[in-house]
Amino acid sequence: MEDVEGWGGDGGRAMKFYAHSTDNPDKSDWQTLENHLQGVADLAEEFAAVFGAGEWGRLAGLLP
Repeated sequence: MEDVEGWGGDGGRAMKFYAHSTDNPDKSDWQTLENHLQGVADLAEEFAAVFGAGEWGRLAGLLP
């Protein structure tokens, strides 16, 4: 995790969270949690749309 400029209640700084990481120290190939959850939400929406619950699937996919 690293501090990044942006939102947060601590003077404009927030923690950046990762879903997947490697041994690469520059983090160029690490997947952020936000990116991971968006991908999961896309897939969950597609799968749940088969039985008419695409929006519910998207919401469930966004839960950390």
